[in-house]
Amino acid sequence: MNMLLYRYRGFTLVDITNTNVTAPTDQFKRNQQRNWETVQQILSLRVQLIDFKYLGCTTCDLQKFSFGINYSGMHNVWNFEFAVEHDGIFSTDIDRYGSLKDDFKITPIILNLSETAKPTLPLFYASGPEKNIYFIAQKPE
Repeated sequence: MNMLLYRYRGFTLVDITNTNVTAPTDQFKRNQQRNWETVQQILSLRVQLIDFKYLGCTTCDLQKFSFGINYSGMHNVWNFEFAVEHDGIFSTDIDRYGSLKDDFKITPIILNLSETAKPTLPLFYASGPEKNIYFIAQKPE
């Protein structure tokens, strides 16, 4: 039986490098991994993630992205992708990504890693002028 998957892509200014370091021997890499694990755990609150992938980090002009107005110029941007089985699973009455935004809102992060755009407080912001994480839907497969 073929299952239709609904793909999403996430973009963030927070260093979520997937280092696979779980021992405290290298705190820098461990903290990057902790941020990555935080993203995975938040996404898993509502769905069973399918094909969750770290896609890397690139330095980009933020004009091409939808981050908050407090960020501009060239910065490191991390991105990832995942799939779910149900369309609209993150929708609220007024926003296709409403529950994702609610779940990420003011979640603590670890800073002073490889990020180049720093929020006022060490938190994920999913909306507003400090928005440092957002999502887009891709075509279903």
